[in-house]
Amino acid sequence: MLSKVDLAYLQNKDTWKDFVVMVKIQPDKDILPVRMDYKGSGTGYNVGINYLCSDSELWYALPDIIASVILNGKVPKIVEAIKFIPKGIQKGILNIKLIHVTASIF
Repeated sequence: MLSKVDLAYLQNKDTWKDFVVMVKIQPDKDILPVRMDYKGSGTGYNVGINYLCSDSELWYALPDIIASVILNGKVPKIVEAIKFIPKGIQKGILNIKLIHVTASIF
């Protein structure tokens, strides 16, 4: 799927349900979000989009991997993937209206 991803594919709402996946990759010059202390002052962490290499395998959400493929033109080395599949409705969830939008709460 990642080798065929393009902007037209991403605009199809029917494909979005397939993006609920966590992917473990071996980063090798892949463009990915990285959280770090960019100022080096210890005052806080920010997220930047960087070329990333690592000896360690790292977990990313599939949408981040898709963005990397579009930005970098290559599919990262995927070690493992876990897809989340919804099953039923959790007991005790209540519907509420928040800013004219119905949402579920626990």
